[in-house]
Amino acid sequence: MKLLWWIFLLPVIAVVAAFAVANRTLVRIDLDPLPVAFDIPLYAALMAAVLAGLLTGGISAWAAGGGKRREVRRLRKNAKLQDGEIDSLRSRLAAPVGEPGEVPEDNAGPEQKPAAITRQAD
Repeated sequence: MKLLWWIFLLPVIAVVAAFAVANRTLVRIDLDPLPVAFDIPLYAALMAAVLAGLLTGGISAWAAGGGKRREVRRLRKNAKLQDGEIDSLRSRLAAPVGEPGEVPEDNAGPEQKPAAITRQAD
C-alpha cells in the first residue's frame, strides 16, 4: 500500500514543481476593505487557495458527520452493556445449582417424581 501511495504521489509532486517553476510571476493580493496588500508568486496564491478550499471542505465534512459519530458511540456503548449482560447470564447458567445429582423439586422431571397413579393390569 505504501508503494502505491508513492507511485501516485511522485507524479503529483512533479506536476506541482513544474507549475511552480512556470508561474513565478508576482501577483498583487489586495484585501480591499482592509489596508493590506502584498505581492506573492502566482503559484503560491493558487496553492494557498487550494489549501484553503481543502481545509474548508474537510472541516465542513467533519462537522456534518458529527451526528453519525454520536450515534456510533451510543451503539458501541449499548453493545458493550449487552455483551456484559450476556457474559453475566452465561456465568449464571454455567454455575452449579446444588449438589451433583440433586434435582430441585420445582425442576424435577417425571422420572424423578414419585408415581401417584399405578398402572393396573388388564
